[in-house]
Amino acid sequence: MFIDPPAYRTCGDGSAASTTGSTGCAAVAEHEAGAAVTALDAVAGVDPAALSNSALEDRVVGLVAERARVEGEYLAALGELTSRCGSQSAAWQLREFTRMNAAQARAESRLAESLVEHDLSTTLDALKAGQIQTSHAKVIAREVPPKAPPQRSRVLGAVPHLSLRHGCAQPAGV
Repeated sequence: MFIDPPAYRTCGDGSAASTTGSTGCAAVAEHEAGAAVTALDAVAGVDPAALSNSALEDRVVGLVAERARVEGEYLAALGELTSRCGSQSAAWQLREFTRMNAAQARAESRLAESLVEHDLSTTLDALKAGQIQTSHAKVIAREVPPKAPPQRSRVLGAVPHLSLRHGCAQPAGV
């Protein structure tokens, strides 16, 4: 069995990164974001008015696919954030750190949560590949039947120190 040495950890892509210095997963993510900004700057440097009709159509189609890819990566990351801290906290973080309005932050957090919660990895993969748009992912996530909530008696029966009082699980004796 392989165990990472203490100075290294495994990133989401399976690569090892130093947990000290500037070679950790955060530095890798920062580098990737910097590369994306550089690529976007190169695209932004082209004046659409200077393009022929066919080149302009190709540019629009290509940008739509790239936008879907970026949105797919964003929703995958946001889905992980919602699985770690809940959609309300993720929405708050979006509002607080990106100046996104509350309604949009809630909607995007719920979409990301739904894609992860219902294991719609194929949908996320198609979005990240630029094969579908976010609007398609919204329809797919909306049409997935909700998961049945766990039966309270089975859940509480598995944890003997909890009792049901006024519909909420509470420690026994409270």
